Amino acid sequence: MLPEDPAIRNDAAVRLLAAAEEFWRRSGVGRVKAYHLSTGYSQWQAGIGLLPANWTEQVRLLTEYDFRYTDRCYCFARSLGEELFEESAPQSALTLVFRGTNLDRRYQVFFRRTEQIGEARTVQCVVEQEGRSLRIAHLVHWEVDDRWRNQDVGRWLLRRMINDAAQQSLEQIIVFVRMHQAAAINLLAQHGFVEHAFRGYALEKILRA
Repeated sequence: MLPEDPAIRNDAAVRLLAAAEEFWRRSGVGRVKAYHLSTGYSQWQAGIGLLPANWTEQVRLLTEYDFRYTDRCYCFARSLGEELFEESAPQSALTLVFRGTNLDRRYQVFFRRTEQIGEARTVQCVVEQEGRSLRIAHLVHWEVDDRWRNQDVGRWLLRRMINDAAQQSLEQIIVFVRMHQAAAINLLAQHGFVEHAFRGYALEKILRA
């Protein structure tokens, strides 16, 4: 948190970063990651209305202090008051298994009931948006084995998660994707997801001895 007064904000940021870097060096740290996706920062409170849509000031200060971009993510959301999707399995040898509860649901796809080839997870959240509370499904994990990509397994999983969330009377389903995941972004767009005014940036700095 930085001072609101722009006259002292930059100086305060530089002093804070300098003090932090001195501590990191004394502690033997060689690399510092800022807002890294592995920390889950972009998924705080599902990232809707609770994180700034514009990180310009923070990113400017970090890049001026020699932090460099390493990754970026986007938040996509879909309203759930629309028609449900058909959920046909891509082939008869595949089965879909559910675990957990409606609040924390895990999906597993098996080939011939023994080989797991895909998995996903949704978590229910309540977030504040435009002055009201929304019950949403947060798609926190969605993955298909490399050998089964482009065979509609990911599509099957996505449709099941959308339908399940709609049947639970949730209002939205959201997911974060990284900028290089073009296939996932395309599939989401085909299923009515639109991008939120949110950007997640990951930066890092190598500390020289």
